[in-house]
Amino acid sequence: MKDIEEFGAGSQKDLELLYDKYSPAMYGVITTIISDKSKAEEVLIRVFSVLAAEIENYQHKHSLLLWLLNLSRNHSIAQLIEDNATTKAALANSYISSLPLLEKTIFALVYLKGLNIHEVAAILHLPLIKIENVFNGLPNFTPYMFANIKRKSSPVTDMLQALTQNIIPVNDHQRIAALKKLGILYTPAEEAFDKITQMAARVFDTPMSFLSLVDEDTVFYKSQVGPFGRSQVNRENSLCSLTILSKEPLVIEDASLATCFRDNPFVQAEKGIKFYAGAPLITKEGYLIGALCVVDTKPRAFSFNDTVLLTEFAETAMQEIESRHETFQQILLQEQVASAANKNKAKF
Repeated sequence: MKDIEEFGAGSQKDLELLYDKYSPAMYGVITTIISDKSKAEEVLIRVFSVLAAEIENYQHKHSLLLWLLNLSRNHSIAQLIEDNATTKAALANSYISSLPLLEKTIFALVYLKGLNIHEVAAILHLPLIKIENVFNGLPNFTPYMFANIKRKSSPVTDMLQALTQNIIPVNDHQRIAALKKLGILYTPAEEAFDKITQMAARVFDTPMSFLSLVDEDTVFYKSQVGPFGRSQVNRENSLCSLTILSKEPLVIEDASLATCFRDNPFVQAEKGIKFYAGAPLITKEGYLIGALCVVDTKPRAFSFNDTVLLTEFAETAMQEIESRHETFQQILLQEQVASAANKNKAKF
């Protein structure tokens, strides 16, 4: 058990190997082998600190995350989390991102918006027992770890001032190439994406919600909720084309007050857009290809935690887009292999 005794000086790779070897009983193993309790706790904190900081780069992120959350029951580690904003944010964001759509939504409504499960059931139009079952299935962790999750947020006024300038990103050519590579532009509606826009409209109580993809001259709506009825619009008139100018959410609480929208047909129309909140869809390479947005025909407020939750919806949509692309690529490869095999058979 020398590897554990010398663990305090281990590298990131050493820590990962040790986690694989002893998980999920790491705490018991460490405290059993190292009789000195203070030394055992030092090792435990070392394990936690390094793995928590590097969790995004770890192959078995989800299982490791659950183990780290359970480890937070230890008083010293709980205090470490409380004192270290970076560790807290890494765990919180990794945990939320790893959840399926329904679990993520319930979690966010409870811990970001402070709702109880009865209120969550009413918002999502789901039976209370289903909400209870999902919520009770979430791992046991220290709730304050997920309180006041910090994300940068660009001031809306600064964004609106920027809109009077060029709305085409400098990397637009590469951005459009990345979008087209995903093979999702101008394709029919799909249930996986409709579930996301429907959930967003329910959570934020808006009459409209869109999953948009910004092409060279048009904005295509892969999924939408509400009475809008168009599958695409000119890029110059779409508020989603503005959302891809920044990696932070764009929130416009009352578009009628912004002079830069005075010629926008969708803002100036009767029952036109007054409220808009959109979070960009960001690829693994960092390209902003579209937006997940919620829209209303009347002005409304949108809190900081609302922007955090909207960003989570956008990240879920982006994960679904990339998963879809990977699936199609695998199918294409299998077809190519099968075709090559058939040609080889024909030669004999």
